Amino acid sequence: MRLAVSGLGKALREFSPSKLREFKRGFVFRPNNEVAIAPLGEKLIGKVQELSIKTADGIDLNHSYYIPPAKTKNPFAIAFFHGNASPPYLLHDIVEDLVKIKDKLGIGTVMPCYRGFGGNKGIPSEKGIYEDARATVRFLKEKGVPPQNIISWGLSLGGVPATKVANKSLIAHSTYSTYNKLMPDYLKFLQAIGQVPKPIPLLDRLKIAIVRKSPFLNLNPEKNISKLGKDTQIGIFHSKADEVIPYKMAEDLAKASPNPKLTQLHIVEDGTHRFASDKMKEDIFNFIKQVTGR
Repeated sequence: MRLAVSGLGKALREFSPSKLREFKRGFVFRPNNEVAIAPLGEKLIGKVQELSIKTADGIDLNHSYYIPPAKTKNPFAIAFFHGNASPPYLLHDIVEDLVKIKDKLGIGTVMPCYRGFGGNKGIPSEKGIYEDARATVRFLKEKGVPPQNIISWGLSLGGVPATKVANKSLIAHSTYSTYNKLMPDYLKFLQAIGQVPKPIPLLDRLKIAIVRKSPFLNLNPEKNISKLGKDTQIGIFHSKADEVIPYKMAEDLAKASPNPKLTQLHIVEDGTHRFASDKMKEDIFNFIKQVTGR
């Protein structure tokens, strides 16, 4: 009898608020820190700087990348916010595309590596990721880029901070509407790649049912977009073949825009969640040209 009561008590402790928060955090943030940090390749050396960005709460965002904009009186730059399991050093193909944007349009980029990612100190959190984004914008301002000339670009999870700090222009790339809505599809994806068991154990299924309705870590780009200024130009880009985030969520983001006339929704047929098709790359490039007038 004592053993049964003890076992029940242990199970109930797994449903304490703190345990449920940690359980959900494990799904929301997946830093992929077991992967080795890849050095810059030959194509990027001399064009990309690896540096650290200091946040207001004292975290060093090491392994961040910076592509300086062309020296002009009115510089533009992209604040690029990466997704889960894909810190900057695992995005060299995208960094190469950003270098091409610099070469063609003179537009620079800063790509922060979040707290808790890449071995950086700190624990990923909603508040923390917003602090990281604000530090990134501040970095560009200190480099002489006017705030209205900063293009906020978020890939997947990166759409959360991107939608929060966007000023006059936003690119939401393979971004979800809210995390709670995404969770069932994300769990299926994690099962497909072997990171979540099939079937999910009973206790974990009960936890998932609870945290899916919890406001804690319900990261909400949809709400962030609804609070942007009516003069913000918004480009939303998604693939129908996205295996992680349903493209219908891009439609939800577009509906949340405060100004439909300044909002573009681009849904392409091919590509994947992580890898943009040539058509999507072209659409994003043209959006950047339109935003910057270049």
